[in-house]
Amino acid sequence: MTRKNSPSIRRTIAMHCDEIEHIRNRIIDLGKWSERDEQEVRHLLSRLEDNVKIRSQKPPPVRPLGNPAVVGLAGFGVTTLLFQCFNFGLMKPGPVLWLGIMYGGLSQFIAGLMEYGNANNFGFSAFTTYGAFWISLVAMLIANDYTKYEAKDQELALFLAAFALYTLIMLIGSSKHNLALFLVFLLLFLGLIFLSMFHFFPHNHILKIIGASILVACALGALYILAHLILLESFKRDVLPVGGPLLSNRTPTVSVKGSMGNGEDRQQEGVTLIQLQAKST
Repeated sequence: MTRKNSPSIRRTIAMHCDEIEHIRNRIIDLGKWSERDEQEVRHLLSRLEDNVKIRSQKPPPVRPLGNPAVVGLAGFGVTTLLFQCFNFGLMKPGPVLWLGIMYGGLSQFIAGLMEYGNANNFGFSAFTTYGAFWISLVAMLIANDYTKYEAKDQELALFLAAFALYTLIMLIGSSKHNLALFLVFLLLFLGLIFLSMFHFFPHNHILKIIGASILVACALGALYILAHLILLESFKRDVLPVGGPLLSNRTPTVSVKGSMGNGEDRQQEGVTLIQLQAKST
């Protein structure tokens, strides 16, 4: 039965064929054998046997991996959306705080660690950072019940401003991914800026309303990308398009492992089900 070999396997076979040919020629050159020559021949034959074993070995089976982005986006989107319900006075803090710890925090952080295994620095940084953000924010809100650890408005404003700066960096990076992801980071950046300004000027509730409204749109955008990934896997076609990158690559097509991709991505063995692909113009 014939079997197609990948370029790497063909190169390996060619290398071992050259090794076998070298051993054969060396044995012929020995001519009359002395005891020392016989030892060398035995050594060469041992190497020959090792090469034959290597050639006969089959590559290990490749196990497909899941896409951690579907968990990270869900944790981010749902938690952000319900937290704005708390900002609008539609929910009490209890459910939101627990959701922030377990879903927006812990689940998103774990998704980020899984992106590390996929060699996806963008998803690794985003999910672990915003997971830690939710855990930190919830911890500060709980600590406000204790005067010693209370976070003042100005301190919370600086906290949000610092994450807005980080979001700006991710916003620039997302311009090479797809339009939907870029808009999510843009809305997140603006929402954090307005909420930070509100805590600098706590009597101006318009800033809080504007910031919370922007973050509602941000959460819906994250859930849209989540739906795009889920439906792409289920229907094997791009049901909900996310658009191409704002800044196109001039280099040939590059696949980035395991993040929030566009609809033209295809499954690759041993990486993840859905790949983020940046296309050249």
